[in-house]
Amino acid sequence: MDIQIFGIDIDLEAINKNVDKRNTLICSSAEECIEATNSTFDIVLHFELIEHLVNPFNFNCAINALLVPGGVNFFTTPIGDGFDNVAVSYNKTRLLAHSIFPPSPLTLFPCLP
Repeated sequence: MDIQIFGIDIDLEAINKNVDKRNTLICSSAEECIEATNSTFDIVLHFELIEHLVNPFNFNCAINALLVPGGVNFFTTPIGDGFDNVAVSYNKTRLLAHSIFPPSPLTLFPCLP
């Protein structure tokens, strides 16, 4: 399969640790990348990013504009009732403070049924 991988990260150190040089990785924010590209994508993946955004709705609208018709915007996010928030013992004394104060997530999403 001829799959092209294009990725961004705001952390230059993460970009420099690219283990597969066939990947195209650039140091950029999503907003800067969205403004600078004319490309469209079949799928956009972002892992544990959305909960750090001030306005996740606007971000997702911008990402959706980058997708080809029928493209997929796929994200993961920790949730308030997620494993790390209910099973790790230090949460008993810290409540969810580690999950709601920057640089940790700004938003906790509810668990969907």
